[in-house]
Amino acid sequence: MKAAILKDKERFSIEEVPTPRPGPGEVVVKTTYCAICGSDLDRFTTGRGIGLIHGHEFSGRIAEIGEGVEGWSVGDLVAVDPITQCNSCYWCLRGEGNLCPNVGGTGMAGSSGAYAEYAKAKSVQLFRVPEHVGEKAATMAQCLAVALHGFHLSQTKIGDKVIVVGAGPVGLQVLACARLGGAGKVYVVEKAAGRKDAAAKLGADAVLDPGDVDVRQKLLGLTGIGADVVFGCAGNPQAVQDSLALAKPGGTVVLVGNYWVSEISSEIVMWEVSVRGSRAYQRADFGEAVELIVDGKVNCEALITGVEPLANIQQAFEELQQPTTQVKTLIAP
Repeated sequence: MKAAILKDKERFSIEEVPTPRPGPGEVVVKTTYCAICGSDLDRFTTGRGIGLIHGHEFSGRIAEIGEGVEGWSVGDLVAVDPITQCNSCYWCLRGEGNLCPNVGGTGMAGSSGAYAEYAKAKSVQLFRVPEHVGEKAATMAQCLAVALHGFHLSQTKIGDKVIVVGAGPVGLQVLACARLGGAGKVYVVEKAAGRKDAAAKLGADAVLDPGDVDVRQKLLGLTGIGADVVFGCAGNPQAVQDSLALAKPGGTVVLVGNYWVSEISSEIVMWEVSVRGSRAYQRADFGEAVELIVDGKVNCEALITGVEPLANIQQAFEELQQPTTQVKTLIAP
């Protein structure tokens, strides 16, 4: 099969590699689409995981079934939860599998992923998707699960004023979750043109570009005293500081964006701001994401701004390093 292998920092190579075969309890999925995640982009930029097939946000159809797998048939359309846990450690036994120190899975922790024609997964990773939904929407389940987990941690209440810092795919789906969860006002901070447009179309009450306005002063004017809840959904230190500065005294900040280093801001102490980190998601969040997509309550396909063949993966990643019109790009092996 053909697969994209990260050969060096910022360099993919399309190569022929052996097609995976399922072991007991496993299936092989014919990849229909695999999305580009921010973590994939970080690995591309930094060179983490050289020599591996990356890609973990994917959907496809079961191509082969291993021994002991029941309830599934060849040809079934599935969204694949790429993460597996050990199910025996302290955190797994508490229902906090996203904190499992033994995490693994498809395209995770050094294993082969889905920037390839076929990918292997355990049957417990599969979520059935009805035919009317389609493969593109199914591919967005993992990204929506990340947004849902952060939203649940926030304990946002009906009528709350919410600010989302960063309108990438996760930030936009946090916006959708906040709207679905009854937030009174949802404001978005973003500078990329395509992502500002997407936020407006998804119902943001205002979208502010930090290059055009003093975001803090403008949002303090809109909210009065700051936001009840701020979601930091951009993986950079400035976004962390902005998120802390935009919360009201006694407010909550949930940091969803990863891969940054930042000093702790004095706002945490001076204004008793509660700060929560949000790591990935739990299995229940993934199931909820699939249900929301199936029921049409979150329009994930609206975030898909490009589909590229595997042969164009290098260009797709390079363009996402400085996004303009792109929100979510899918790779079609």
